[in-house]
Amino acid sequence: MQLPLIGKVKYPFRWILTLAAIGLLGTAVIAASILRNRNSAFDATALTVPVETTELTVRITASGEVEPFRTVNLSPQVGGIVQELVVEQ
Repeated sequence: MQLPLIGKVKYPFRWILTLAAIGLLGTAVIAASILRNRNSAFDATALTVPVETTELTVRITASGEVEPFRTVNLSPQVGGIVQELVVEQ
């Protein structure tokens, strides 16, 4: 397989020299911008806010049916009033 540009470009040395000059110029610009921004320090006091404690009230309203996780039939042998019913929410 032969590339169509190889052998058909006039003055290949000028093209190579031009591309190398553009690469060096681009590298110099990038290096200068990195070095310029490296020394700039951020003002932390202007970017921070003191922490405050506030009350937060969250209300959730929903509609639908409640389905039990597990159903248990109670059959006490002694009649009376249930004093306490412990469940996991």
